[in-house]
Amino acid sequence: MSQVTVRSVVYQIDGQSYESRLAFDASHRGPLPGLLMAPNWMGVSAGAEEIAKSVASKGYVVLIADLYGQTVRPSNGDEAGAAMMPLKNDRGLLNKRMQAALEQLQGQAEAAVDTSKLATFGFCFGGCCSLELARTGVPVKAAISFHGTLDKPNPADAKNIKGSVLVLHGASSVPQEFVSLCNQFGGQVGGAKGVPEDMLRKAAGMGVCKINVDTDIRLAVTASIRQYLAEHPDQFDPRAYLTPARDAVKNMVAHKIRNVMGSSNKA
Repeated sequence: MSQVTVRSVVYQIDGQSYESRLAFDASHRGPLPGLLMAPNWMGVSAGAEEIAKSVASKGYVVLIADLYGQTVRPSNGDEAGAAMMPLKNDRGLLNKRMQAALEQLQGQAEAAVDTSKLATFGFCFGGCCSLELARTGVPVKAAISFHGTLDKPNPADAKNIKGSVLVLHGASSVPQEFVSLCNQFGGQVGGAKGVPEDMLRKAAGMGVCKINVDTDIRLAVTASIRQYLAEHPDQFDPRAYLTPARDAVKNMVAHKIRNVMGSSNKA
């Protein structure tokens, strides 16, 4: 039975202290594959540790990269944004901190790591970090991004990637007929676009397991309500205008299940 333990790994970059967190099975003997985890914009946190512990229980040594510094632990979105944006705007600095964390994963003495089996994964801002690290050419077998930001100042850096890349982005399709319907009846939904459904169907068939539909559903609801109220200006009963909204939700969800995700009758 695994005994997942979490330990601090403290080190310095340019005179500043960083405290990454290492999750590993203390009962295991011998090296295990090493995973560098880049957390979301909240940085090293209790939530990040729970994810790392869950992954470590599957037979990995996981290091949560501290990208902000030992004394920076955001408690809200404003603090997280203030810590994140300097790294988003300076990819060289971001990569320097990711590479330092990768070195710590390989060199720490708490848990043996098979350095021939290294990978990185991250969530949201962390997904961006993992992809950036892979673009530097470090010898990782895989880089995985969960709903990560995909902007890249220099796309040509992708040629440096040595391992496999899996991007689980989950974008909505943003059906344009509902964008138009919203705008026709007083909305101002400008420039909203998504991933075409034929591409989402292909992605679902290739193992992508997260496809967002929330934006599409909200558009369908809003468009239906706007249309109903415009065509029935005397109505004020929510039961009246929510009826077409509910129908729009049911139709959208059924369409996504049958025609996009390919998951009909597979529950």
